[in-house]
Amino acid sequence: MMNSLFKVRKAKVSGLPVSLPNMSLFGNDVRQHKVVYTDTPHIYEDKNDINIPTWLTTSNEMDRQFVVQAGIFAKILYRGMKFLRKNPEILYIAQMLNGYKYAIIRVKNTLEKMGGYTRYNKLKNKVEKYAMDYDCSDEEAEDKVIGRNELYFYNLWKQFGGWGNKIGVYPDTTDVELKIYRAVRELYQHKSLEKFYFKLLKDLALYNLSLGRYDLIDKSKLENIVRSLLSYDIPVDVADDDVRYIHNVIGKVKDTVQETMRYVSRYSTYDYKYRYDSEVGHTRSFQVKLSSKQIRYRLNRTYKFLMGTASWWGERNMRYVRTTVLPSEEYKPTEKEVELNPDGLVLPPQISDELADKIMQDADRKHERNFRHFVDHNSNEGGVHGIAKLNRFSPNKKIHKAIRELRKRNHDSGVVPKNMHRLTTDRKVFQSRKTVAGGSMMIDCSGSMGFSSEDIEEVVNLLPASWIAGYVGYGYDIDNYDGEVHIIADNGNMDTDAIDKLTHYGNNSIDFEALKLLAEKPEPRIWVSDQQVIGVGSSGGSRRTKTLAKDKLKEIERFVLLNNIIPIEDIEMVKQVAKELSVKR
Repeated sequence: MMNSLFKVRKAKVSGLPVSLPNMSLFGNDVRQHKVVYTDTPHIYEDKNDINIPTWLTTSNEMDRQFVVQAGIFAKILYRGMKFLRKNPEILYIAQMLNGYKYAIIRVKNTLEKMGGYTRYNKLKNKVEKYAMDYDCSDEEAEDKVIGRNELYFYNLWKQFGGWGNKIGVYPDTTDVELKIYRAVRELYQHKSLEKFYFKLLKDLALYNLSLGRYDLIDKSKLENIVRSLLSYDIPVDVADDDVRYIHNVIGKVKDTVQETMRYVSRYSTYDYKYRYDSEVGHTRSFQVKLSSKQIRYRLNRTYKFLMGTASWWGERNMRYVRTTVLPSEEYKPTEKEVELNPDGLVLPPQISDELADKIMQDADRKHERNFRHFVDHNSNEGGVHGIAKLNRFSPNKKIHKAIRELRKRNHDSGVVPKNMHRLTTDRKVFQSRKTVAGGSMMIDCSGSMGFSSEDIEEVVNLLPASWIAGYVGYGYDIDNYDGEVHIIADNGNMDTDAIDKLTHYGNNSIDFEALKLLAEKPEPRIWVSDQQVIGVGSSGGSRRTKTLAKDKLKEIERFVLLNNIIPIEDIEMVKQVAKELSVKR
C-alpha cells in the first residue's frame, strides 16, 4: 500500500554544487558559474564555466579537492581577460597551475590560523611516542591518538604545510605509464616528435613530477611498447635507437613541467608599496595585492615556460623535438634486405578462404600476445636459443592404407569403370589417380600445447607423404643439449616411438633450431605452436629455461616471416589444414 502520494524528497548532496552563484560580482550582475568536468584540456564552452579536468588519476582525496579549488581560483584570477595567439589547451594548463598555487596559499593561511606548525608538531610527537611504545606504524598510531577533527588538520599540514608550494597532483604511476603508451602509439601514426612532446605535456603537466621516480616509465617497458609498434623488418639496433630518442623526449617533458612548477611555486602573490612614515622618520613597505597586469604577466610567463620559450634550456628542448626524426623513419634497407623481406606470410592456395581467415586471425592474436608482449613475461632476462639434439629418423611403420586411399578419387565419368558397385548409389564408377601433397610440419610438443599422442598420429595419417617432426625442451641441459627434435613421418614412413619420446619433457628452449630445420624442408611449412618461445640461460653456466632476450625473440619473428613459416595452434584447425593439404590434383 502506498504510504504517500508525493514523491520522496531527495536529501541534499554535500560537496561542490554544480552552479556557484555570487562567486564573482561585476557591477550589479550576479554571475552563475557552472562546474564542467572534461576528459581533455578544454576550451571553455561558456565564459562562466569552471572547467575541472578528469584525466588526472589520483587516489588522494585532498588532491581531487584541490583540483576543483584550482579551477575556481583560475576563474577568479582571469575573469574578463582575453588572450590572443595562444594555444588554448596550454593556456588552460597554465591557468590551472596558477590557480593551484592560490588554492594552496589559502589553505596554508587557514592552517596557520588553526595553530600551524605548533599544533602539528604536538600531534606529531604524540604519534611518534605511541608508535614507539606500541611498536606500530605511524599510520596506525594516527588512528589511535588523533581525533577525527584533528586528523584532517594533521593530514592537510603533512601535504601542504611547511615551506614551499607543492604544485600539482601526486602522480599515479600506472596512469602515467598508460598515458605514455597511448602517446607512443600515436607517435608511430603521425611520426612527429613535436606532437608527441606536446601530447605528453598536456597529459602530464598537472602532475607533480618532482615527486615521482627519475624515469616516468621503466625503460624495459618502453622497449616493449616500441617493439610492438615497429615492423618486423626494422633491425634491432634501429629499434633501440627509437627507444633512446623517445626516452629523451619523455625526459624533456618532465624537465619542462618541473621548470614551470618551480617558477609558479616561487613567484610572489603580493606586491609592495613604499610610503614615507613621518612618525618614524623613514620609508616603510606595505604589502598589497597584485594588479591585473601583474597577474596577467605571471600567467604569460607560465605559458612561456610550458611552450619552451622562457629559458635557454626550454628553447634547447624545443629545437631537439622539432628537428629530430625517429631513426626508424630514416632507416632504408639495403638491396639484399629488400629481397629478403616479404610483405608477410602467404598461405597455400589449397586452403579454403574460410579456414585461411581463421588461421590468420588466430595467428595474429597469438603473435600480439606473445611476440609483441614478449611472451610473459614483461622482462628481459637475456636468455639465448637452446641447442637441439636431432635424433635419427628410424621408421617402424608404413602408412600404406593412407597413401592408397589418398591416391583414389571417384568420378561419374571416365573410360574404364573400376567401382561397378557404386552404379546404384552415386554412379561414381570411374576412378582417377592423384598425387599426395608434400609440405612440412614442425610440432611444438611442450606442455603448453597439450597435444596427445593420438592427435599427432591423426595428423600424420592425414599427411602421410609429408615431412613431419616434433620438438621438446628439457628445462635444463642434458649432455650439453637443451632439447631434442624427432622426425615423426616422412613420405609414407612413420616412427611411432618418436611420438612417445616427445611426451617425456614439457618445455620449449629450442624453438629457433627446430624452425631452422623446418626452413630446410619444402613448402608449405606449418609450425604447430602457440608461439610462446623460450630460451635458456647463458651466464654463470646455467642452462635452465629463461625468458629470451628481446633481440633473440625478434630474430625468431624475422626468421618465421622470411621463410614463410605459418604458425597454427589449435589442434582441430591443424587437422582441418592437414585434410585440405593432403591431396592435390
